[in-house]
Amino acid sequence: MSNPESLRREAVDEMNVSVHGSGRKSAVHGMILPLLLVLLVVCLYFTVAPGIPREMRGLSGIGVMLVLMSFGIPIAVTMAITGGIGVWALRGAPAVISAFENLPHHAAASWTFSVIPMFILMGIILWRSGVSNHVFAAARAWLNWLPGGLAVATNFAGAGLAAASGSTLGISFALARIAVPEMLKSGYDRGLASGVVIMAGTLGQLIPPSILLVIYAGVAEVPVGPLLIAAVVPGFMTAFAYGAMIILRVAANPKLAPKSTEIVPLRERIRLLGNVWPLPLLIMIIIGGLFSGVFTATEAGAYAAGAAIIIAFIFSGRKAAGQIGQALMDAASAIASILFLIVGVTLLNRFLALSGLPFAMSEFIDSLGLGRVEFLIAVMFFYLILGMFMDPLAIMLLTIPIFAPTLETLGIDLLWYGIFAVAMGELAIVTPPVGILSYLVHKLINDKSVLGDSRPISLGEVFGGLGWFVATQLLILVILIFFPEIVEWLPALSKAA
Repeated sequence: MSNPESLRREAVDEMNVSVHGSGRKSAVHGMILPLLLVLLVVCLYFTVAPGIPREMRGLSGIGVMLVLMSFGIPIAVTMAITGGIGVWALRGAPAVISAFENLPHHAAASWTFSVIPMFILMGIILWRSGVSNHVFAAARAWLNWLPGGLAVATNFAGAGLAAASGSTLGISFALARIAVPEMLKSGYDRGLASGVVIMAGTLGQLIPPSILLVIYAGVAEVPVGPLLIAAVVPGFMTAFAYGAMIILRVAANPKLAPKSTEIVPLRERIRLLGNVWPLPLLIMIIIGGLFSGVFTATEAGAYAAGAAIIIAFIFSGRKAAGQIGQALMDAASAIASILFLIVGVTLLNRFLALSGLPFAMSEFIDSLGLGRVEFLIAVMFFYLILGMFMDPLAIMLLTIPIFAPTLETLGIDLLWYGIFAVAMGELAIVTPPVGILSYLVHKLINDKSVLGDSRPISLGEVFGGLGWFVATQLLILVILIFFPEIVEWLPALSKAA
């Protein structure tokens, strides 16, 4: 079985084959490449040519970045290149040299980001120590009697793991290995089985601890503690909405999930529930510590990571040392990737700020007369489009500086918008035609060790199984738009700083 990062690379390869065709010299590929090169030249011209209005330079720069991404260049590199070209065009070579000398350290050394290594390390250690198996076993024992019980159990296992790890990829990876074989063996609809694993994974960034929320706090300059607390209600609200949707669908169409005849004695259910004690412990440390004001976000992350190391030794014994060593290497790789992306987007944002594009967009939106609700609904469609090219972190880092003046003009609270942006970013990476998380889970569940003797699950079945989940998430977001107090009331009660 591959590890999550290698699966991500394999999923990208599969996505490229599905979107562009299997042959490197296919007719479609042969037509697209020249068009992209022409588009790149045009965008570069409008970015650097003299006499071009600076706002047009900023807009053309975004075009340069998107075209470079389409060539498969890493997002962080494309952002840094675009930012460097744009700053050179607007301020000359000395400004570019100064930006590359000073901005990377300034961006990566933010105290807000200091919690990221702890949260990542904690999540990887929990995954490697096998806690996810115990969580699913307990959820299955207690929820299996419901219509679609295995899918409901998978959903709430994802919510529980999200409250302890905050890794979309890690949760999807763990649940796909554990839950999909059980659902297929029980005769569950293949689309439902794959869809619930994908959407349960997205709960990793909606329920704290969330890496995306921490990064958003640093970029938007909002306090990270209240932001993490603000995600608690919408995150669990989404999990319960998914669960209710599954129950109602299966009750209306029992063919989706045959009713389980398994009866688990109460004593066994209590025993299995006792095995998930790491989750309430970590929730108490992170959410409880932040809410009560006992810990700052960085302190909560450090204590939680320390607790995860102890948990690994309890669950794995002598194997824990090796698991922790591998987790440290995995965490270092993940942290480096995130910080590299932050540096790239910081350079890009310097260019966009100099171009005045964010303020020009704010004035344009004002001229349209859009209110708060209309603007946010338009943003929902915009995020879904960006999800075809970018992952949630890149989408968020790119759009926050551009939308910030408009958010301020429309009176949209940045704390509330952080929850909205993360939810939309996670939704964007699962929807067709280019939902990278969907491709990853499709790749994983068709592994022989997961699929067993069942026939392969097609990509169409995977995307088909997402429809009801996507509709449910969009409904939740619309509710949050009309009732922002759902997000705002808990941070107001807390002592988080």
